[in-house]
Amino acid sequence: MCYHYRNKWVEPAEFVREFKVQKNLDIYNKELMAPAKGYYPLDKVPVIRLDENGERELVALEWGLLPF
Repeated sequence: MCYHYRNKWVEPAEFVREFKVQKNLDIYNKELMAPAKGYYPLDKVPVIRLDENGERELVALEWGLLPF
């Protein structure tokens, strides 16, 4: 697993078009703007997952792997 990664800024409309995401798009603007230096472990990153109804949603999750 890499230590750090970069993500280009995309508009929420791109998530709708590319991944058919309809829920929680407002969190991307507020919490997850792509930092210039990229994401590091324990940063919040944008993740697309299925909710309890099987619909795709955008969520902010902590990224990284903590060893024992």
